[in-house]
Amino acid sequence: MSVLKQKTVPLIVLSALLSACAASVNVDYDQSYDFAKVKTFTIVDHPTKKSGNPQIDNELIAKRVVAAISKNMSAKGYTATADNPDVKVDYFITQKTGISASQSSVSFGLGRYGSRGGVGMGYTVPVGEAQTYEEGTLTINIVNTKDNALLWTGSSSQILGENQTPETIDQNINNIVSTILAKFPPGGKK
Repeated sequence: MSVLKQKTVPLIVLSALLSACAASVNVDYDQSYDFAKVKTFTIVDHPTKKSGNPQIDNELIAKRVVAAISKNMSAKGYTATADNPDVKVDYFITQKTGISASQSSVSFGLGRYGSRGGVGMGYTVPVGEAQTYEEGTLTINIVNTKDNALLWTGSSSQILGENQTPETIDQNINNIVSTILAKFPPGGKK
């Protein structure tokens, strides 16, 4: 194998693994609205809905989400203003419990030894208990300030970790906000 092929294969595998880890984003928007009109924004500094979990419904999380939204919107060229903004950016976080369990599978094999052949079959049975996990979903809404109509909404989910440091929480919030707002405005053009 040539040196170029040896170096290219790990890069392809790495990029496939990274894209498989990317969070999915659900987006919906008003297709009749001209998003090129949006120049200014304001952020609702408290979530509109409470999750009921004090680890999510607290001022520290709210400050992190607001800072990440502001940073992302400003990086896209939008101007933050409290005086007559074009849109307001609202958000909320929900939480749900999920269950994961091992999957069963069936496998077949063919073999040959000299002039003899054989067929084998294997079946795996899940062993152990099902495990529960907590999943948080961040939803960001962009609302027209003139008529309070929803123009755009995006959401993404992430499994919530235990014993996270403030730095890890910052990084996770920045990543999920960036992932969601990468889809705004529709078509990718301001």
